[in-house]
Amino acid sequence: MAELSEEITVRRLPDGEPRSGSLERRDRRNFLISNLNDWVEFEAGALIEIQSEKAVYLGQVLSQQEASLLVAVEHALSRVALTEIEKVWQGRQPA
Repeated sequence: MAELSEEITVRRLPDGEPRSGSLERRDRRNFLISNLNDWVEFEAGALIEIQSEKAVYLGQVLSQQEASLLVAVEHALSRVALTEIEKVWQGRQPA
């Protein structure tokens, strides 16, 4: 697993409150998130969104131990790609 310490935001889907935390480790599909502020319970199976400076990830909580989460990431979208999608989407919106 690659070691990191990146500040991220986590929220329960579809409309949970954002919580800041740290992305401590990740491999291809699993992220370990720690130091969640305003700690709340995320049950196994909860769908979440993880936002970092470079990407948005969608995944499912595998387990939680106090303020740390182990998450299986199902989808990732780079911020660059997201910006391009937003440009196209906004161009199609009625004025």
